[in-house]
Amino acid sequence: MSTLSVTTINTANSTTDLTLKTGNNSGPEIVLAANGSTILNNFTLTVTGNVTPTALAANTNNWNPGITGIYQVRTSANTDGNINYNITGLDGGVNGQIVTIQNIGVGALILKNRSADSSSENQFALPDDIRLDGEQSIQLYYDGNDTKWRPLHSIDVPYFHKTHLTKGFFSGGTTGSVVATADRTTYSTETTAAVTGANLSQARNGLAAAGNAEKGFFSGGLTNVVVATADRTTYSTETTAAVSGANLSQARRQLAAAGNAEKGFFSGGYTTSNVATADRTTYSTETTAAVSGANLSQSIRGLAAAGNADKGFFSGGYTTSYVATADRTTYSTETTAAVTGANLSQARRFLAAAGNADKGFFSGGQTSSSYVVTSDRTTYSTETTAAVTGANLSQARYRPAAAGNAEKGFFSGGQTGSIVATADRTTYSTETTAAVSGANLSQARYLLAAI
Repeated sequence: MSTLSVTTINTANSTTDLTLKTGNNSGPEIVLAANGSTILNNFTLTVTGNVTPTALAANTNNWNPGITGIYQVRTSANTDGNINYNITGLDGGVNGQIVTIQNIGVGALILKNRSADSSSENQFALPDDIRLDGEQSIQLYYDGNDTKWRPLHSIDVPYFHKTHLTKGFFSGGTTGSVVATADRTTYSTETTAAVTGANLSQARNGLAAAGNAEKGFFSGGLTNVVVATADRTTYSTETTAAVSGANLSQARRQLAAAGNAEKGFFSGGYTTSNVATADRTTYSTETTAAVSGANLSQSIRGLAAAGNADKGFFSGGYTTSYVATADRTTYSTETTAAVTGANLSQARRFLAAAGNADKGFFSGGQTSSSYVVTSDRTTYSTETTAAVTGANLSQARYRPAAAGNAEKGFFSGGQTGSIVATADRTTYSTETTAAVSGANLSQARYLLAAI
């Protein structure tokens, strides 16, 4: 087959389209329209080219796997499924280019939305950070107008990636003395192990925790004095460090926290008296500021919190008596209001809470007369709460902590007549709870926090 090369073709005038055809008049054709557009008729377009770069071994900015003439990047992180790496930008995009990024490895890859760690022209413009687990892929196109990589198709982003969370950290507390201990609970295997690298920077109890898919902040608490300390636990490296810029605006203990992918609210607690204070921790800047509009409807301590991407519920606790009160904090407006329909079925304090995008479970605690196993389900869409006896804890206890993913939550530690390491798993779909001894904490303790 011969090939014809033509360098210049002029039409008869500026209003005439130019049609290029093969020798077969019924075959494909290219129409170069007078208005400047190009039309392809009866063409089969074959795109070729892929690249398999070296596996990522760290968070990567301005990633350059070599995408010129490439439609598929077959990439991976290291082989440890507990380690995830961020990609903050992709270098080399040209207007209209389409690239498929496929994770062919085991460790997760997280494409960061509009991360300032990469140059503006290399950044991803996504609905949120996107996590690619093994054998998952995403198609991106380069928008030359905004100089950003955008998703080619609509993406349903789970509630700050709780669907993909693989582990929770249960940190701090007291055994009889205050500790900095951090335990990692792996959700898939339902096992728990101490991770000394993730230990808090400061032994303390009565703290609270909130975070997103990459990191959690453990803030406030009591050493031998009440503190405002904020520690950041990075999940991928399983390390913890103090972040003074994220310290609370007010030293306090026995507070609660909830948040979404961008920010967490640390609310309520006790200084020398109960407070209603709400502090907002912004994860991207690792800074904290008081937000008076988000203050709780009453000064309270010993409460618990759970929520979804839009709002968090701060429920139960102690004012001058045990209460069932529920407050809703709306993240977009940073405002809080009491929601009586979401009040707990039973007034109690020192409970714990975990949930998914639809509902949260508030379990355990102490009433005025005893420790309880009670589990209440708060449904976010209707803002109502009801007791769910099938989800009751296996053991009456108070001062536990809870964390989980989109499928299940673990309620661990606390006190009965003694200090315990007990871990209970609440399965959200069946609304049932069972003890899981393999997930028990490495150390019996109470007044800890979890994320």
